[in-house]
Amino acid sequence: MDPQSPPMRVGDAERAQVTRVLDQAYAAGQLTHQEHSERTDQALVAVHASDLAPLVADLTLTPPTELAPLPPPRQRVPAPTTSSASGSPVSLAILSAAVKSGDWTLAPQHVAFAFWGAVTIDLREARFASREVTITAVAIMGGIRIVVPPDVRVRVQGIPVLGAVGTGGDPVDPDQLAPDAPVVTVNGVALMGAVEVIRQVEDDD
Repeated sequence: MDPQSPPMRVGDAERAQVTRVLDQAYAAGQLTHQEHSERTDQALVAVHASDLAPLVADLTLTPPTELAPLPPPRQRVPAPTTSSASGSPVSLAILSAAVKSGDWTLAPQHVAFAFWGAVTIDLREARFASREVTITAVAIMGGIRIVVPPDVRVRVQGIPVLGAVGTGGDPVDPDQLAPDAPVVTVNGVALMGAVEVIRQVEDDD
């Protein structure tokens, strides 16, 4: 895990999602009036995802959104890189689903966080802001799926706690990749969840 990875900030949408869950838990008798009031106040001023997660961690929630089937890429092209250092740095799903796919730019450091939710990061048509990129993926009772094209070198390491982190087998021989192939390093943490890296190989037809 990269110690330099910044904590993931949340916005009004994520705060509102958590307050709705607290309202439902209060209506179902899981929280007392005082507990509901205290947790709601904390949710409304939360700054990072780590501030929100403990507020609902002990509640009985609706099962998280499942990962949807992968759509086929519109066009198969070698994974391009750009000279810009910009790009999308965060994918966040709290009791929801987040998908990044199509023509988008991956930042050199990208953080994916799923808490009772599902994140899909599809790199088949993405541009890389750097030849070497790192994705820090944290799944807590949720799932993160990272889809890579055939011409990208992949390195996966992680810490599964009652969960799974891995590729499930890579159909591409790394020795056959170009020496200057883009490199995607995935640092995964899965707590009762899963971080999955899939190599999507183009069909022969």
